[in-house]
Amino acid sequence: MNKCNRHIICLGIVMLFTGWLPAWAAERVALVIGNDRYEQEARLRRAVSDAKIVGDALSRVGFQVIYKKDLDRQSMLDALSDLNRAAVGARWIVIYYAGHGIQVHNKNYLIPVNVALNRRGDLFNTIPLEALLLEVNQAQELGLVLLDSCRNNPFVAQLNQGTGRSVAARGMARVESTGGNTLVGFSTREGDIAADNGVYAQALVAQLKEHPGQDVRQLLGGVRDQVMRQTHQSQQPYTYGSLGGHYYSFAKPATPSPPTPSPGRCCQLWVKTVPDGARVRVMSIGPKYRDGIQVKPGKHRIRVEKEGYQPYDQRVKIDQDKQVITVDLKPIQVAQASTSIDSPFKPDIPR
Repeated sequence: MNKCNRHIICLGIVMLFTGWLPAWAAERVALVIGNDRYEQEARLRRAVSDAKIVGDALSRVGFQVIYKKDLDRQSMLDALSDLNRAAVGARWIVIYYAGHGIQVHNKNYLIPVNVALNRRGDLFNTIPLEALLLEVNQAQELGLVLLDSCRNNPFVAQLNQGTGRSVAARGMARVESTGGNTLVGFSTREGDIAADNGVYAQALVAQLKEHPGQDVRQLLGGVRDQVMRQTHQSQQPYTYGSLGGHYYSFAKPATPSPPTPSPGRCCQLWVKTVPDGARVRVMSIGPKYRDGIQVKPGKHRIRVEKEGYQPYDQRVKIDQDKQVITVDLKPIQVAQASTSIDSPFKPDIPR
C-alpha cells in the first residue's frame, strides 16, 4: 500500500473512532481538478477551463465544490485530504478530473503537473485511481468519479522506451471493481483517446443544466449520446460500476413547504384534555365546542377549564385539515396549615 492510501485510510480511522464530524459537513460534495500546465511537456489547453465549467455546474445543483487547478503531486494529495474532511457524512461524493492519465498493466494513474515519467519507478509519483475510489466510497448514497483524462500524451512512449515490451498503453484501462455504490465515468472508452476539445465537459454541463432531475445513469447516457453526435461517433464515453434500485438524481432535494390554506377552507378541530371532562371553548367562534368542530385556518383562542385545575387560555395556530390539540391541565396547589412542635405559637388547648 503506498503512502497516499495509508494517509487517507489513517485519517478515516481517526474520524470513525473519535466520532468527529465537522459542523459544516455538506450533503453533497465535489472535488474538481483541472491540470493544464505540465512542467515537462504535453501541456493541455482545455483541462482547467473544463474543470471550471463542471465545478460551476455542480455548484448550481447544490454541491459544495472544492475547485483546484494545475496541481503537483503533493497538492493533489492535499486536495484529496480536503475532500476527506469536507465529505464526512455526505450523501454524494463526486470527483471530476481533467488532465493527463495513463494505464500501466491495466491499472490507472492520474499525472500531476510536476511528474516526469521516464521509467516505471516514476509511477510512485502519480496518483492511483484507487486513491480516488477510496474517497468517494465513503458516500452514504452515491460515489462518482469522472475522468476526463483519456488524452493523447507522450508518457506512454517514454515508459515503454528501452523496456523491449509494452508496459504502458494509451488511454485508460477498464475498471473492473468500483466498490460500494460507486460509478466511474470515462470521457471515452478504455484504450481510446479523447481529443483535448472540451466536448465531454460541455456535454456534462449541458445535461446537468437541462436534466438535473434524471437518474444519474440516464444523465450519463445523455452525455454519451451528445458526445458521440458531436464527434461523429469517434468518441464514446463509458461508465463502469453498478447501482441498486434507488433513484439517484443530481437535482438538489427540495424542501417541502407547509401547505397554504386555500380561501374558504375549514379545518376540523379536536381538543383532548388531561384529565377528561374539562370544559372547552373556542372563544373566536360562536358555536359551542364539540369534537371535530369546523373552524377557519388561523389563530384561535382556546380556553379549557375544570374545577380544581388551573385554566388554560392560549392562542393556537390551526392550519391542518384535521388537527388534534392536547391540553394538560395543572392542578391547583392548595396550601395546608400545619403546626410544628417546635413552633413558639402553640394552640390554646382546653384542659
